[in-house]
Amino acid sequence: SKVSLVPPDRMPAPHVFQITVTTGSMFGAGTTSRVGFQLYGSEGTSLVKMLNPEGEALVRGSTLHFVMPVRESLGEVMLLHIWHDNSGEGDNSSWFLGSFVVRDVEKDVVSYFTCNDWLSAEKGDGEVQKVVHASTEEELTSF
Repeated sequence: SKVSLVPPDRMPAPHVFQITVTTGSMFGAGTTSRVGFQLYGSEGTSLVKMLNPEGEALVRGSTLHFVMPVRESLGEVMLLHIWHDNSGEGDNSSWFLGSFVVRDVEKDVVSYFTCNDWLSAEKGDGEVQKVVHASTEEELTSF
């Protein structure tokens, strides 16, 4: 599976995160809307980043892998703010985000963000943005 690069901060950007994004498998779950996000950690906040700056498709049922270099350590990543610009055509405007997993490569620490919800003007709560808290170990093992 291919790995995409999230455009880095100004170089040098020595801290690297691996990001894994899953899109739901139900009809209409994929999107060509441009998806942006920001990570909030115990030591800092990332700049606003784009997963698909050209509106590349986040295909339904897919698991996509990204590498995100940043200038400063974020510490423990605790909060994800994620949204899209609703620019996709027709059924491709909405997006169903399953999960967003962030791994600090240097520290080998993983933060799991379980969304399992629509970012959509038409579906779910009608919001194209979500704020998701990292899951605790207990929450992850209770499935």
